Amino acid sequence: MEERPNIVFIIADDLGWNDLSFYGAEFPTPNIDLLFNEGYVFQNYYVHQTCAPSRVAFLSMRYSWRYGLNGLLHPGTAAHVPTSETLYPELMRQEYSTYLAGKWNLGYASTKYLPTSRGFDEWFGYMQGSDWTDHVRNIRINGTTYPMYNMWYDGPMGDGLTAIDRLPTEVVSNLTGYYNTSDITHTSMITNYAVNIIQTAPEPFLLQFSPQEPHAPLEGPETDSLNSSLYDCNLTNSSENRITYCTQVSLLDETVGLIVDSLKKQNLWDNTYIIFSTDNGGASDFGDRRRSLASASSNYPFRGMKATQYEGGIHGVFTIAGGALPDKYIGQSNYDLHHAVDVPVTMLSLAGYQHNGVDGIDMLSTAKHNELSLMIDVENSIYVYRKGDMKYIQGNFDHEGWYSFGWIHEDTNLTCLNGCVFNLTADIGERVDLINTTFGAQFAMETMEAINATVHSGDYMDEPDDVTNLCWEAVYFDPGYLTPWSDDDVVNCTFAAVFG
Repeated sequence: MEERPNIVFIIADDLGWNDLSFYGAEFPTPNIDLLFNEGYVFQNYYVHQTCAPSRVAFLSMRYSWRYGLNGLLHPGTAAHVPTSETLYPELMRQEYSTYLAGKWNLGYASTKYLPTSRGFDEWFGYMQGSDWTDHVRNIRINGTTYPMYNMWYDGPMGDGLTAIDRLPTEVVSNLTGYYNTSDITHTSMITNYAVNIIQTAPEPFLLQFSPQEPHAPLEGPETDSLNSSLYDCNLTNSSENRITYCTQVSLLDETVGLIVDSLKKQNLWDNTYIIFSTDNGGASDFGDRRRSLASASSNYPFRGMKATQYEGGIHGVFTIAGGALPDKYIGQSNYDLHHAVDVPVTMLSLAGYQHNGVDGIDMLSTAKHNELSLMIDVENSIYVYRKGDMKYIQGNFDHEGWYSFGWIHEDTNLTCLNGCVFNLTADIGERVDLINTTFGAQFAMETMEAINATVHSGDYMDEPDDVTNLCWEAVYFDPGYLTPWSDDDVVNCTFAAVFG
């Protein structure tokens, strides 16, 4: 075959639809906008509602509900993607050097669940979403909080999986560009690591880049530290939280620019695809609905936000760009239905591999989805289904309404606890429920018939116990470190509590 292209897959964490100036944000995102302006943009692209389920889809090529992994994969549990499943980097590893920079979030109780056991040659990053600079993730059991160090390297420069604060100073410097990482952000470190990979990796390579930004907590660089010729977070008629959030998105955008510049400086651009996606909708200002303000993202004009099944939680931003993208796609948009499960299948196809028997399709082929079973969660009575213009949604969701610019909140009394039907072409904001019309009632009935057929086919799982059961081994095996406590497929878990 022709020379295999390099692939850089960037997963922004909690980036909302209206957080890019390409889609109308009130602050500039020039580097990401360039990927959208010069790329192939997918306008009807879906993800799952939170980070772990979407990452299940990104890696496994299958909906998260196939494994019952529809919520968070909590620290301190044995939750993981089944090792019997083949993840997309395991297939690419045949011809590619494969790297993960940043967030994993798909299980860590056993070394067999880690990125380097699931297809990546090398990994620098963190097990779970974490804080800004302390590199700690807490596990809370029965009222006691256990702070756990959460920054790791697993590759040839270390001796197996090793916490960054346990590596020799020279190794840390070579990996991150810093001798002391205690006050350095995750994103700064993994960006330097990613640039180093681009400069040194044998071709062809796969680099999955999963930064913290713009995930909570609401902490970002000072506005005067940003490049004033590119970024402006001195927003007027805004909120303090949205201004801070702007700095987080600006840091993400700056990071994308550094990766693109590095590819060009290494003369790799013309043979590289860059794929950019959010993992779920943005988290908006929770106000008095939560004890703290999680973030200040905007998904407007979509309804809802992260953790909901409305468009604001699951309608994602996505583009395929890079110098290797054929001219016929540059600056074009695709309006067919697509999902996160399609992304790994597309990357495999670009790399010269074919993989069948999964939920995903090649986004650059003639294949199409006639329908998307966006969520099936029998235990919680949550069902979401898209077909053509129509969407069926059933469930009880917090964080209702619409958030323009991340903080102007318009609430609603319309809930979908017993099911709603929306025509998204006519009503992208999900404001007019059609379930009581003849057509809407018929669509709802056909939706539930299709969902029930899937559930009873045997290719659906309820949530496994290991998703919520906290294990004492998690805090006592290597105290103070978020580390595996087993080398086996099935791990011991001395029950400590149920998460929550």
